[in-house]
Amino acid sequence: MLTALFSTIYVVYGYASSVTVGAVTHGVDTFFIRSALFVLLVTTIQKFGYSTLMGAISGAVFTFVIPTPFSFYLFPAVFLYGLTYDLYMRLLGFSTCVSVTRHVVIGTILSSAAMSMAALSILTLVGFLPVEALAFIWFFGVLRDIVIGLVGSLLGLKIVKYTTHSKA
Repeated sequence: MLTALFSTIYVVYGYASSVTVGAVTHGVDTFFIRSALFVLLVTTIQKFGYSTLMGAISGAVFTFVIPTPFSFYLFPAVFLYGLTYDLYMRLLGFSTCVSVTRHVVIGTILSSAAMSMAALSILTLVGFLPVEALAFIWFFGVLRDIVIGLVGSLLGLKIVKYTTHSKA
């Protein structure tokens, strides 16, 4: 139920953002919200699979709801974000690392990079991105997604700290 709630919040925000400021932000604001929500979900549930499930649910809904000419890249990108985050936290042990800042930062870096590279790979393969600018787009695109994801995850940790009194 919590996974469905967080997925709904993410999708509703993403949709509202895309129809109101999407032409300006190109979804960058949703990267921030996504990372905060994934941190909140994983620190609350502390079990493998829920981050992946949130990525699958929100990615599938985004694919069919968000108005964009190439929305088919959204599912694999968001799904991969959730899966990467889940795998990293499972590797370390959910109960001991989900609210530790260092682990959340590393998990977010890995997940944001995986998501960004998946999206950019698909957009590159379908010819959406200009060939002469690929190196620039890839470098700054991945860097941008990591930085914004980190800021969002740190907000998520702050919310966890203030709502659960943990030592995040």
